[in-house]
Parts: sequence; C-alpha cells; structure tokens
Amino acid sequence: MLLALLYFGFAMYVLWTIPQLPLRVATHFGLSGQPNNWMSKSEYLRFMGIFGFIFPFSIVGICFLVRFLPASAFNMPRRDYWLSPEHRGETFRYFLHQSLWFACMAVGFLAGLHCLLVQANHVSGGRLPLIPLLILAGTFLIGQIGWGIHLVRHFKKVV
Repeated sequence: MLLALLYFGFAMYVLWTIPQLPLRVATHFGLSGQPNNWMSKSEYLRFMGIFGFIFPFSIVGICFLVRFLPASAFNMPRRDYWLSPEHRGETFRYFLHQSLWFACMAVGFLAGLHCLLVQANHVSGGRLPLIPLLILAGTFLIGQIGWGIHLVRHFKKVV
C-alpha cells in the first residue's frame, strides 16, 4: 500500500513540476555540474514516467523471480535451513516483502533526483547542485547498505 501511495505521489509531483521546466531540459551533467545532454520536456516526462515505474518495480520483480532459482544459486546465511521445503515459502515471502521497502527507497530517490533536475534547470547556466546530489545519493546508498544488513541479520537467525 505504501509503495502504491509513493508511486502516486511521485507521479503527481512530476506532473506538478513539469510546467516549471524549460522546453529543452538539461538531463545529464558532467563532473563539474555543467549540463552535457538535454531532452525535450515531453521526452523527459516520458522517460521519468517509464523509468520511475520500471526501476523500483524491477527490484520487486527480481525478488519475486528468485524463488524459481535452485538453492545452489543463493549465497546466504543458513541457506540449508531457509531454503528447506518447510521454510522456502516463508523465505521468498520475506524477500518479496523486503523488496517492496527497497522499491519505496528507489521511488524516494527518483523523486529527489527529479527535484534536483528541476532546480538545475531553473539556475542560470543549468548547474546541477553537487552537495544536494551527494546527500541524495549517499542517503540512498546508506539505505541500500542498511537494507542488505537487515536481510543478512534476518537470515542469520533460525526461527
């Protein structure tokens, strides 16, 4: 439910801010923060709509599909326990549940990235603000690390 609300909020936020963008949107920036690639506003809206849905949802899809892999494909704590026939369903339900949290983080990251692109396209010269970008990327990275640690800790224990 939370993921659906975040997707809806993200879509509304993008649609609300699209009018603030110029007809030619700076969408890629070099290390100096200067733009080096552009899209039309309609191309950007289409890209953000498609990528904004596919990127977070692909994590959920992958975590759903791993249930069809053999146990030997997994490198996880207590693999024999968690992938035994009596615990396999529980394990993959947990993977899927946790993937929804990861997808929520991804939607938040994309919303933050869109916000920075809107800001960059308002500034004279179209510079991407480096410090907010590093904070956004760092927060997303820390979230990914925390998510991974949480998974490992969960599977280290035997219920």
